[in-house]
Amino acid sequence: MVINNSEYEVLTSCGWKSFSGIKKSITNTSILLEFDDGNHIESTLDHLIFNGTTFKESVNFIENDILEDRRIIKKKIINKDQYVYDLINVEDTN
Repeated sequence: MVINNSEYEVLTSCGWKSFSGIKKSITNTSILLEFDDGNHIESTLDHLIFNGTTFKESVNFIENDILEDRRIIKKKIINKDQYVYDLINVEDTN
């Protein structure tokens, strides 16, 4: 399912950018990365995360890796059906 967009922008590392829509799909496996500051990221296994020098799939991070001055203290695979969302055609970036 795709939801078209012409009204909103997304904040990127290069400022606010337009995008053409949001793709909604379902996954049955995700990964949860918990950080030492109490925050967390849950994403698909192949979601790309910038680690300061390059992009790396979230499944390839391990406990004690550092992301933006935060240490990963827990990595957990979650097996349940849930919706995931991807922005489509973000202007000048991914």
